[in-house]
Amino acid sequence: HYYLVMSLIYDMVGIREKTAEMTKKSIAYAQELQDFMMLVRCHNNLCYIEVEKGFTKEALQAGLLAREYNKTLYETQPDLARLLDIRINNNLADVYILEGDFLAGKALLDDSLTSSIISQHKPEKVAALFGYGFLYEKQHKLEEAVQYYQQAIDLAKSYGDKPITKKVMRLLLNVLYQLNWRDEIFDVQKDYIDLSEQMSVDNLLQQVLNLEFKRQKERLERKAHYDPLTGVLNRHFLDYELDE
Repeated sequence: HYYLVMSLIYDMVGIREKTAEMTKKSIAYAQELQDFMMLVRCHNNLCYIEVEKGFTKEALQAGLLAREYNKTLYETQPDLARLLDIRINNNLADVYILEGDFLAGKALLDDSLTSSIISQHKPEKVAALFGYGFLYEKQHKLEEAVQYYQQAIDLAKSYGDKPITKKVMRLLLNVLYQLNWRDEIFDVQKDYIDLSEQMSVDNLLQQVLNLEFKRQKERLERKAHYDPLTGVLNRHFLDYELDE
């Protein structure tokens, strides 16, 4: 779990190599423990990472492994396995679309959007709608791509997913430029700039909170290690240093 969380953090700050490294370490431990839930999650995450890096062969291998492990998970946790199936389908669809196998990609996205549980899971539905936009863009059906990208943006906005909203907006703008739809370009650009400014403020606030947390942590550690009357290092500090 530690390595999986670290991989997500590295992904958020855009360090792809460390993201993949942490994910692979998590996979190694999960294989040792035969933890099928973690094997599904980690291989599916690795599929997404390899897609982002443009390594479709490695992404396909990771996605297919996630699907195989998920078959085992159906025996013990069928509800979770159904949700993970949607996530796997969405990632594999991106792989097939990049490879030019549009029929296979569309079939997986169709499975996602027709799932009986998709309405309960907005992030997964956003990913499927984004996938359709990507599919039609790659087929040069640009007007259809605009419709699906816009649906993905509207849904992501409804639950406050700013990073995904921004990502899909970038892709939508690219399609709108190709269509030369000037009014729509202006509207999306304005929303994109507003969102970027909000995210910059959020990021600054997060950094301030992190610094404040670090200060409080240092104060607590000092209280724990020093005798309040004499200022002398105490037994707790000695035990800590011996462990180190």
